[in-house]
Amino acid sequence: MQGGSLITLLSNYACSVAQRGTGLYFRCNGLGGLALHVVWALLGLVSVVAFFLLVRAGGDGDTGMVGGAMALSLAFWSVYLGRQRWRRHGQFELDPDRGTLRRFRAGRMVDEVPLAEVEGVGLVLDTSFGMPFRRIPTWIQFRLRNGAVYRVAKGTRLELMPVCDALSTMGFAPVG
Repeated sequence: MQGGSLITLLSNYACSVAQRGTGLYFRCNGLGGLALHVVWALLGLVSVVAFFLLVRAGGDGDTGMVGGAMALSLAFWSVYLGRQRWRRHGQFELDPDRGTLRRFRAGRMVDEVPLAEVEGVGLVLDTSFGMPFRRIPTWIQFRLRNGAVYRVAKGTRLELMPVCDALSTMGFAPVG
């Protein structure tokens, strides 16, 4: 990537985006939501043990079985959804000079794809949590031809405008 000063395009509680030369750097770890999935998974596993112990102590086996199945389901789906979230977030580097999009985890590159593999860039509403309802947050997402989705930035439409403008100048106008 070209040298030059680092210009901050977005910095909020969820992520940051900076530009240096023609390249963009995205940091959007999604750790807040991931932490909730871990807590739910642990709660589900502890509940399975609790139901087992209650049945062993003389409780109703049918009720314990239903409760245990529900708790196991909570643990399973929390792990599954947490894993999906982990795959979509991280630190990204969009390098138009080399024609690549790189993904990093813990300072290590874990994926590199040619920009030709980027099928589209979308703006997707996120009504789950994070901001007051009057300012619904939006994700900027890269969709790849292999089906992967990378969430690279989150904010209100107004906050994301500088990032969208920078992406548009590179030929990746966000749609949504």
